[in-house]
This record gives sequence, C-alpha cells and structure tokens, in this order.
Amino acid sequence: MNNKLNDTFIYKVEYYNDTCERIIKIPVGVFSKGKQKRRFKIKNDDDNIKVEYYNSSISRSKRNIRRICLSNEFEYFATWTIASDNADRFSVTDVQLKMRNLLEEYKRHCKNFRYIYVIEKHKDGALHFHGMIKGCYLYNEKYKNFNKISEYLLTPYKKEDFEKLPLYILDSLENNKQIYYIPFFANKLGYCLFLPIKNYNACCNYIIKYITKDPVRNENDQIYFCSKGLKKCITEIYLSEFDEKFLEGSYKHTFKVFNQETLKFEEKVFCEVKDIYIDRFNKDTKIDYILKSTDKDYII
Repeated sequence: MNNKLNDTFIYKVEYYNDTCERIIKIPVGVFSKGKQKRRFKIKNDDDNIKVEYYNSSISRSKRNIRRICLSNEFEYFATWTIASDNADRFSVTDVQLKMRNLLEEYKRHCKNFRYIYVIEKHKDGALHFHGMIKGCYLYNEKYKNFNKISEYLLTPYKKEDFEKLPLYILDSLENNKQIYYIPFFANKLGYCLFLPIKNYNACCNYIIKYITKDPVRNENDQIYFCSKGLKKCITEIYLSEFDEKFLEGSYKHTFKVFNQETLKFEEKVFCEVKDIYIDRFNKDTKIDYILKSTDKDYII
C-alpha cells in the first residue's frame, strides 16, 4: 500500500455493480487526508455566483441519483401520477407530503421496500413521480380473497379490473408488456405503473433525464428523494497512480472563481469523471483495467 500522495492528482474508483464503475480524477489541491473534498462556499450575494452554485447542485444531484441507482439493485421502474381528488397536483408541497406519508405507511407493511424518485412537471404544470423501487411482493392467487394483504402487492394490470385506463397503460397492455400496479398507491394517490427493469444501466440514465436545467425542487431545495440507508456505491478506493487511457473522453466538472485583478470569472477544473462499463471491454482490456484499478502498490 502506498501512503504517499501523487504531486498532482488522486484517482478515486467507485465500484457500483459487476458491470459499471466510475473513475474520478481529483486534483490534490481539493483532496485532504480524510478523503473529503474541500467545500467551496459562497461568500457574497453576486447573482452570477449564485447561478454557478445552482448549476453545481443540479450536477451533484445527477451524480448522486446515478450512484444510488447503480448501487442498490432496484427491480422496477416506477411512475406515480396524482389524482386531483387525492392532492393538489399542481403543488410541490402538497404532492410531496402526500407521497412521503404514503411511502412511510407502505413501508410499515412491506419492510424491505426501498425507493428513489424525482418529480416531473407536465406542460400544464401538473406533477407526477418517476423512480425505481425494490422489495415489493408479487401478487399471488392465494391472496385474492384477502384484500388487506393483496392491497400492498404488485398486481398485474388487467383491463377488466378498471373502468378506464390512461392511454400509456392501454398501449403497454396492447403491446403485451409486463406491467404492474399496487392497489394501495392506485387507491390513495392515482394511477401507478411498475415495469420490471431489463436494461439496468439504461434505466438509471433514464431517471436522470428528468433532471432538467430547471428541475422541480421542494421547499428544502431537494431535487430527488430516496429511502434511508441506500448505498451510494458498493466500495471505493483511492489510487495515487492510474493509466489515463481509461479516462479518455472524461467529463470535466468545473467551477468559476472571480479574479479580482481581471474582474472576470475564471473556469477551474474541479475533477474529471469517466464511467466505465466493464462488460464493453474486450478480454485483454478488461484484464488490464482490473489490474490497474486494483493495484495495491498505488492504493492510498
């Protein structure tokens, strides 16, 4: 093990699952012995600086959402809509309070239930939720006469069980898609749709697309919401050396600093990030990557 820091950069490797990892190249100047990034605080009320930090919070939320999604083996992609008689579907405070209370109540009946979701706004201003869930129990015929139990189960959609259904659900049924609902949410919130996740990495990326330049935030300025205790990555290590060919095409995260001499903002690179999909490597490249990303001689 190497306890000596590189003079210029530190390389953090975050392991999410068997197919996806992330490499983060961090300048030593923003890295401390406690392995924590130094915080850059707003020291004045300049509108330009506020915009920079507002944009940074969006990027940070996207990174966190993706890390949580990739690290927790969710089972279903979820969509919840809000019926107007259950909540004010145009009020973030109202719909989020309703959702939070329902999720807490549901978790008392299904203790392994875990979730992450974001709020999306329709063109007309109405709000609904997209996310990922796991830990729900599937409907079984033996429960059909026990409404108290079956209310909390993932139940296959059937046209005959509803007087009417939204077009997007009808289309899914017409295309023979495997789709479910949970009566508990359908009765107390609105139409809900749960689809088994087939392409996990693609589904994680799909959640992030709902975080726009002007995402829906609650009164606490939160962009996403999730269960307690979810992992942000399975393991992580820090390396003092790494083969930078694996960082080609990396995304550079930047922040702006105001230069008092030039009276202009200057862009500084905070870190470089590259997502690694191991299953896309050929055999030789995969072996090379694994050896370099786990090299004990360079672990800090």
